[in-house]
Amino acid sequence: MADVRDYKKELNHNLIRIIWFIIICIALNFVLSKVAILLQFPIWLDTIGTILAATVGGYLPGIFVGLMTNMLKGMSNFSSIYYAVLNVLIAITSTFLANRGFLKKPWKIFLFVILLSLIGGGIGGLLPILFSTFKTSGFFTDLIYDLADKTISVVAVVMILRFVPEDFLSTLHLRGWRQAPLSHDEIDEIKKIKCRSILLRSKIIWLLTAGLSVLAVAATLISFFIYKTTLIDKYSQIAFGVGKQAASLIDPNRVDDYLENGETAKGYLATEEALQLIRDAVHDIEYLYVYQIREDGCHVVFDLDTEEVIGSNPGEIIPFDESFVPMLSDLLEGKEIKPVISNDSFGWLLTTYTPVLDSNGNCVCYVGTDIDMSILAKNQIDFFSKMVFLFLGFVILIIAIVVWFIDYNVVYPINSITLRSSEFAYKGNDSLSENIEKIRKLDIHTGDEVENLYHAFLKVTEDTKGYVDHIISTTEKMAQIHSTFGKIVDPQIRDYLLSDNPELGGTEMEVTVLFCDIRGFTTISEQLEPHQMVSLLNRYFTALEKPITENKGIINKYIGDAIMAVFGVPLHSSTHAEDALKAALQMKKQLKKVNEEFIKEGLPEINFGIGLNSGKALAGNVGTPNRLEYTVIGDTVNTASRIESLCKKYSIDLLISQATVDLFPDTIPVTFVDETDIKGKVNKIKIYKHNA
Repeated sequence: MADVRDYKKELNHNLIRIIWFIIICIALNFVLSKVAILLQFPIWLDTIGTILAATVGGYLPGIFVGLMTNMLKGMSNFSSIYYAVLNVLIAITSTFLANRGFLKKPWKIFLFVILLSLIGGGIGGLLPILFSTFKTSGFFTDLIYDLADKTISVVAVVMILRFVPEDFLSTLHLRGWRQAPLSHDEIDEIKKIKCRSILLRSKIIWLLTAGLSVLAVAATLISFFIYKTTLIDKYSQIAFGVGKQAASLIDPNRVDDYLENGETAKGYLATEEALQLIRDAVHDIEYLYVYQIREDGCHVVFDLDTEEVIGSNPGEIIPFDESFVPMLSDLLEGKEIKPVISNDSFGWLLTTYTPVLDSNGNCVCYVGTDIDMSILAKNQIDFFSKMVFLFLGFVILIIAIVVWFIDYNVVYPINSITLRSSEFAYKGNDSLSENIEKIRKLDIHTGDEVENLYHAFLKVTEDTKGYVDHIISTTEKMAQIHSTFGKIVDPQIRDYLLSDNPELGGTEMEVTVLFCDIRGFTTISEQLEPHQMVSLLNRYFTALEKPITENKGIINKYIGDAIMAVFGVPLHSSTHAEDALKAALQMKKQLKKVNEEFIKEGLPEINFGIGLNSGKALAGNVGTPNRLEYTVIGDTVNTASRIESLCKKYSIDLLISQATVDLFPDTIPVTFVDETDIKGKVNKIKIYKHNA
């Protein structure tokens, strides 16, 4: 992505350079075409600037140069305007092929020349065949000349592109960025974006093309009908003018003599010759004749011969044409009539009747003038075709301008947002920050709803980043609390409490309780400083924790130097007694290792006693609604504590109650120790030791 601090200034500077480039290309076309005319070259050299503008500047500059070239040439040769569409097609083809590398390899350059020649010489060569007003030297001759013309033009453009630095040429490409400019790779990525239905750009192009086409067709048809009416009026005036001039040559007093005696009548031949001269002087007149209108038909006074038709003899009666029947009464009364368009055996004609009046103002006959309507039709077709080509050139230019505008004001900004949103996925906090920075650097400034959409999207992404940061921070704090909580209470109790809303009360469960107490703790504490005592206890507790937790037990609490552990809570276990025994045996091994370390460090050796008892106990939360503690209470717990206190009496470090032994499988060896009284209990209990 370009540096947003510099691209706006660079775009303004490039725009001035592009305007001068377009002017130079138009001048190049115009000047070279004038030189070709002055030197009487059979080629035109009026597309070099168009091809250069299209290949370097893109579609819009190429189309504009092509159209404006023919507009300027039309000032001296109006028919050049109607060839503008060919220059426009050459511009479009040149841009399309140049964008696909057709100016980089010889064989592609050859195809480039052929395609342009088919447009200029092929389509251009067909126009004179279809429309008579377009000049031609022959279709194949025009095609050969155009091949030479396009070869020179394309080679000239290729040479310019070879010698002008590419960095400079890139500044001449017309771009209208309303955001930070995209790189070629980013533009390629945008072009790969697919839609479920039709792209917005395509919809706009089709809608615009349809609208402009309807407008162009309507304008062309209106122009055509106006031209047709004007053309009929023009030729009607010509016919009336010829009729009046002819009427002035006819002596109304001799008309009857002409009808009766024909060519032998005095002055007849002289008058006929004069009429002949008038007709021949105006090439648009097809027939010239003089009729006297009577109820039985048209009585011929004069009927001039043509190359194809021999005129009727004086005095002959010609039946009325059907097209004149509605005006027959006016003709019999000697009135003037409007021009009549008829299509009969004499052809498709525009006819005017001019009355020849005597000295009393009475009509003695009519001068009829016929103009061949095929001439009018031909002119109308030529006019219509020229209008089509003229409108087509401007329609393409307007479409190019609108598409260019839409690309840089709508398509590129929206697709840039789409591209960045597709990349906006959480792949780490750094990645999220990087993507937000990319979105911010788009710097879309269209000044409309698209810009509002961009800022809204940017805010959403920034807010999302803030939410993610908050979630991460909160998650880290929760993890820290979770870890700390697991250090204060057993992790199993922690997970149990966090899995549900803790309430006062508990559940009666079958458990095994383990009590472990240090022997002679008071004596040991007298030998050490307080901080040394705390350090020793921490190392001691740490060593004994692992055997308990690894055997499904929980450390319910530390009571001074004592440990209270429970097996079978908070989740029920059918092997809680066996698990407790395994933990106790492993604790003995751990104590041996710890004592070896203590002795080496000059610290006092530790001995402990462990008591195991199984039975029912109430496991749950004890305390107040504001301060809870998860624990296990009941006679089973008290008995386990009493059994542990008997270890010193019997000099045994692990004593097990009858209730626990009853839960052991037969494979666990135990030995009866004694049946003894327990403080707080009426009946004696049996205690055992494990056979190591």
